[in-house]
Parts: sequence; C-alpha cells; structure tokens
Amino acid sequence: MVAAIGNTFKDSVETVADKQPKTKFVLVDEQADKKYKNVVSVKFHSEQSSYLVGVAAAKKAQEVGDKTVGFIGGMRNSVIESFLAGYQAGVKSVDPSIKVDATYAGTFSDPAKGQTIAKAKIAQGEHVIFQAAGGVGNGVFQAAKDQSATLVSGSKEKVWVIGVDLDQTNMGNYKTKDGKQDNLTLTSSLTGIGRGVQLITKDAQHHKFPGGKTVYYGLKEGGVGVVTKNLNDDEKKSVDSAKSKIINGDIKVPTIPTK
Repeated sequence: MVAAIGNTFKDSVETVADKQPKTKFVLVDEQADKKYKNVVSVKFHSEQSSYLVGVAAAKKAQEVGDKTVGFIGGMRNSVIESFLAGYQAGVKSVDPSIKVDATYAGTFSDPAKGQTIAKAKIAQGEHVIFQAAGGVGNGVFQAAKDQSATLVSGSKEKVWVIGVDLDQTNMGNYKTKDGKQDNLTLTSSLTGIGRGVQLITKDAQHHKFPGGKTVYYGLKEGGVGVVTKNLNDDEKKSVDSAKSKIINGDIKVPTIPTK
C-alpha cells in the first residue's frame, strides 16, 4: 500500500492507479477526480478541531478584553475554508459579538507576507491569531514574538498564536522584556495524517479497503484534535465540553465560512 500526502502527488497517483491495479493507494488530504477501485481518498474534519481552537480564542479574547480575533489563511481552498468556518463557529459559540477578522495570504510559502499581515492585525489590537497558512505561519509567529518580546511577563498585550496541523508549541518560545522565558502558542489544531493512514491500513488488513471512496475522519476517530497544555482551566473546560458535544453529535460544525 502506498500513501501519498497532499495535492502534490494527486496527479501521480491518478496516473499510475490504472497501471498498477494490485497496488492500493491512499491519497491523503486530497480527493481523486474519478473513482479507482485501488485508490481511497482520506480527508479530515478540520472544521471540528478549528471549532475547538475558536472556543479557546474567544475565551482568551474575553480575558484580555478584545472584541476581535484574527485568522490568516494561506491559499483560499476548501480545506482552509473549513478551518475558517469551524473557527468562526467556535468563537461565536462563546461570544456572538466577537468578530473574526480573516485574511488570506494567497500563498503557503511566504513567511514575510505572514509577518506583514500579522503585524497589521496586531496594530489593530488583535491579541489572538489563528494561522492556517503553511510556511506563511512562520511569519505570523515571528510578528507575535516581536511584539510580545517588548512586554513584561504577564502583560495583557501579549499576542497569542494558534498553530495548525501539528503541535506548534515550540514555535511560540520567546523571552519577555524582563528576561523570562515564555510561550505564546495558545493551542494548535491537529490533523492526524498518521492516524488516517493507520485506520485505512487496518481496513485493508481486514479486506475492507474502501477503494473508490472518500473517507472523512474527525474528533471521534482521532483524525483531528487540539493541544490543551497552554490553556488555562477555564479555557480547557470549555474546549473539553465542546469536544464532547461534537463527538456525540450535539454540535454540528459548518464547513462553509460566514461572510
């Protein structure tokens, strides 16, 4: 079985699928244009994990007195749109009056652009920014560190960044103006690529390979998740409660952003 991650390999998989009918292919975080009996597309309910980080963002905004939180996306596509949709819904579930200020960089590979966009949001008084933007996110972290490093420990002007896809806590390490080690990663929205491949492998071993289908994994299956180690007790309690409600079906998370 061959796992191919992302749209970079989509064309390659579709080219060889018919030529290698005995080989099973897993197209991760992308969807094949046509149905192949030996190709399964694995996608993730990113809107669910984004809902949870939206809850955390809104709780932090309330704590510091903000009425706007930021979102920086890379390219505008269905995956990033689902991140934004979940984030918006999570924020609004805590406080409908909090605005989500969303901006797209138009790229996933320009940290300088991410830094510029983030600086503008920080200048507008946004202290929580969720970046779902690939390499652009590196610039978002840098802008937050540049601002936060000018402040003493415990300042409410500290800028918090929300990571994406993997635990980006280490990206938030910095030193405060009074020389203390600190961290500004509020949380991270996790995408369990390895978990998705593991579940498909298990199906294949039991002769249940879902060829020709698109399979979605969410919180219930461990396909997406959220990091809680930097959340305070109130934030974690709210996130845990929302997670349980999504898993048991009490909360249905949208995949299309509001205007």
